[in-house]
Amino acid sequence: MTYIHYGSDHFSPQLFIPIRNGDWRPKPAVGTGLWASRVDDEFGWEFWCRENHFNLERIQTSFRFTLPDASVLTLEDPDQLIHLPKLYPWEPKKPLKVKHPTLEQLRGWYVPNWCYLDFEKLAEEYDAIELRNSGVFTDSLPTWDCDCILVLRPEKVREV
Repeated sequence: MTYIHYGSDHFSPQLFIPIRNGDWRPKPAVGTGLWASRVDDEFGWEFWCRENHFNLERIQTSFRFTLPDASVLTLEDPDQLIHLPKLYPWEPKKPLKVKHPTLEQLRGWYVPNWCYLDFEKLAEEYDAIELRNSGVFTDSLPTWDCDCILVLRPEKVREV
């Protein structure tokens, strides 16, 4: 699989900041790890930027890479999050099975249900985390905007 990172024209391992857990959102600390998408992914970062008119100038510069022999955790269903290490307890939201819910039931159901993964712990076992089918993660990993990969170990990156 070939991935593409936008905003830089080559990979600089010396600029890689080791993964750290974040403080206020279900992503690692800002600036840590390496974010990318599969090349030509119809729901990847380039698509998301164009759809949202976000950082369009940054998608003009990029580099491609592979992750040979990397241990990649691929997430395709929120239920996969259940057994992963987390910073706080979490369980997937169950569908509201009430025909005419009260306002109180609706309020309780719509409370954000964010999953705060322990990225530092995951980095002990995995080299990268790839999110596929990102649309089904909007309640659990809401700031993971698109199908993407988060590289946890820079030594696994092979620029092409």
